[in-house]
Amino acid sequence: MILTYGQITVEDASGKIEVTPTTENGRPNYAYTFLNEALYELPSTGGAGIFGYMISGVLLMMAGVLILYRRKYAGRC
Repeated sequence: MILTYGQITVEDASGKIEVTPTTENGRPNYAYTFLNEALYELPSTGGAGIFGYMISGVLLMMAGVLILYRRKYAGRC
């Protein structure tokens, strides 16, 4: 985009700039809209993949507590 005094020239090969000329108090105003498009999509992190690991870890900890409990109180009954 090239701005010069008294003249506006918009240069963009992709056509992603929109110029809207308006007048306010007898003076010309120009509104520029730059269209933003993502080049690529970032991967989602921590989605459903972490849920399985968390459940597995909790089950392993519960199994460890159960084993310790049984070893401590195995002879008493």
